[in-house]
Amino acid sequence: MSKLLRTGSSSQSPGTPVAQLEPLLTVDEVADHLRLSSRTIRRLIAAKKLAVVRIGRAVRVRAEAVEALVSGQEVTGEDNNGQG
Repeated sequence: MSKLLRTGSSSQSPGTPVAQLEPLLTVDEVADHLRLSSRTIRRLIAAKKLAVVRIGRAVRVRAEAVEALVSGQEVTGEDNNGQG
């Protein structure tokens, strides 16, 4: 889970960062990381299998959402989809 971190008191000078956010990934970055096509990532988003952050028309993905997607896709040796 991403955290918003306060980096000081209200007495900081103007221009000093108040918060540090975890970077958001683009669709292309997620596709490269998972070695999938951008189209596949967009299909996962459309199917609501991958959570996104929309900022205007821009679509961004939190690293935690990618981890959750991958964790949910893990298959153990015992899972044979009803076969066996």
